[in-house]
Amino acid sequence: VIKFGDVEHLPKLVRHLAYYRRVMRALRGADLALALDPVSVGLPTMLAAKRAKKPYVLKVVGDYAWEQGRQRAGVTEELDTFVTHRQLSLFVRALQQVERHVARGAALVKRVLSTVVLLPVFVGIVMGPVWLFGVTVVLVSAVAQWEFTGMFERAGVRTFRWLGLVGGTAVTASFALPISERVAFTAVLLAVLLSALWRPRGARVAWEPAAVTLFGICYVNWLLGYGFWLRDLPGGSDWVLLLVWVTWLGETAAYVVGSTLGRAKLAPVISPRKTVEGAAAQLVVSLLAAVVAQVWFFTEIGLGRAAVAGLLLGVVGQLGDLVESALKRSVGTKDTGALIPGHGGILDRLDSLLFNTPALFYYTRFIAA
Repeated sequence: VIKFGDVEHLPKLVRHLAYYRRVMRALRGADLALALDPVSVGLPTMLAAKRAKKPYVLKVVGDYAWEQGRQRAGVTEELDTFVTHRQLSLFVRALQQVERHVARGAALVKRVLSTVVLLPVFVGIVMGPVWLFGVTVVLVSAVAQWEFTGMFERAGVRTFRWLGLVGGTAVTASFALPISERVAFTAVLLAVLLSALWRPRGARVAWEPAAVTLFGICYVNWLLGYGFWLRDLPGGSDWVLLLVWVTWLGETAAYVVGSTLGRAKLAPVISPRKTVEGAAAQLVVSLLAAVVAQVWFFTEIGLGRAAVAGLLLGVVGQLGDLVESALKRSVGTKDTGALIPGHGGILDRLDSLLFNTPALFYYTRFIAA
């Protein structure tokens, strides 16, 4: 038995949310929910039961045009209550908004903590021995490739997963090895194409696994290989630090501003949560982060070149983010993995870097130089 009076001391909306959470906890060991009270108890109970997928009974007295309320709130049983349809809809909307804000706040804390932890670790890797940087990039590319093919496999799309893992890792490593990356990519390309010919007796040749696997190798492993080339440039360690510093701070700003102040949708079909306000925040913070990097640890490049690099990364990184969002939406998934709290998988953390790394390399190699 849960009494609504137990939470009477709380503000009204918070009171409803607190009661709702109590019902959610109680339903874990219950077979059904029975509400014998007006809307103050009935609606939180109804919403909690629907979310927990448990049957519920509402016994609420009064006069009410329940049909419209049932359509708005998704009620399956007849509901009589003394509140108006407007009160019902406003309450449901308000409760859902509070829940979304609570969830976003928890996700934001996880995301910021992950960034705070990962940034110093990455700085140590970049400034450490060359072999440590190389091993890290290769391992990260392997995990990201595995997540990429896994994302399609879970959606029922076949891939050559192990071949993609081995071949993709070899392509990324070839950027740092004496063997030409073109030779490595050509060998992997031929291996994947030949694998498509291997099929059960009587079955047709299916090219979809080969196409998806090759796409993953190009998207993940080839683009990430540019990290080796970027580090080999004069001042390469500083360029890599600037790349990650600007990209991650820009992404964090986009998330914070978009989730708290965002109103105008940036790409509602591809990524409904991305907003114009968040995109503008990412561009501004990317510019400021690049300027701070120039003053702090990369004085050699000059303020103008740092500002252009910041703007470039702020724009191209968002394009990379949208591409990964489109890929995930095409297979009906939210995250590629769950390795990093607040972010999802490794690939979710690399989406902007996959585009920003080659963009910064060519900017540095042919323009900033």
